[in-house]
Amino acid sequence: MQAMLIALQFSGCRLVAIDGLLQYRAMLDLIFIPSFHHADPADARNAAPIVFGWDCFLLNLHETPRGWQPGRRVLALTGGSDATGLGQTWPAILDGTLPSDTVCHWVKGPFAQAPVLPQAPRIQFHTHLAPSGLGSLMQSSSYAVTVFGVSFFELLYLGIPTVVFSPYGSKDDLELDAITKAGAALVARDEREATDRLFALMHDDHLAAQLSLCARALLNTPGAERLCAEIASLMNSAPCP
Repeated sequence: MQAMLIALQFSGCRLVAIDGLLQYRAMLDLIFIPSFHHADPADARNAAPIVFGWDCFLLNLHETPRGWQPGRRVLALTGGSDATGLGQTWPAILDGTLPSDTVCHWVKGPFAQAPVLPQAPRIQFHTHLAPSGLGSLMQSSSYAVTVFGVSFFELLYLGIPTVVFSPYGSKDDLELDAITKAGAALVARDEREATDRLFALMHDDHLAAQLSLCARALLNTPGAERLCAEIASLMNSAPCP
């Protein structure tokens, strides 16, 4: 990799990395991080600038955000593999807590086990097996509850009032604390608290609308536009060959 970067430098190329190659920062011209959070190393002298922020997410969505409307349709996301096995116990918690007229759309990721649904559920469950895209499911939902990951930010972009948690211990605490402070979503400690917070949210239209507006304001600039602007700025500042 280092030899290739050196060759590209000598050929006059400007080198931009997206979400990686941090170990080669001294050889690059720009590093673009599709995240709102990044801990910059203390010693960054003579190194490529790192760009990140709420306007840097590169989301694969084709739907256009629209105003939030109350309803009883909930989207539940556990990630592509559901590594902690939420699908085995969480549906029963949702069924025992949410309003009886709730319609829960559960997405089973491509590497996840099938969810264990209650035999005689109080609420309606619809299981979606590894759909090719989540945009339409997200946009047709009134609320969402999800583990922390890329899909969470897609929900924010569409303005869906969301409860988020991380099942991976303290791994995502810094990001979740920042999300709480930004007012973009409700943060829970685990799936039980997430279910309780979702129940409360479904009975608070004012809070749901507030979360939707805040999330859309934070992600109102597509990351691709920011990336293009950064590359254009870089090329305009490039020395003449």
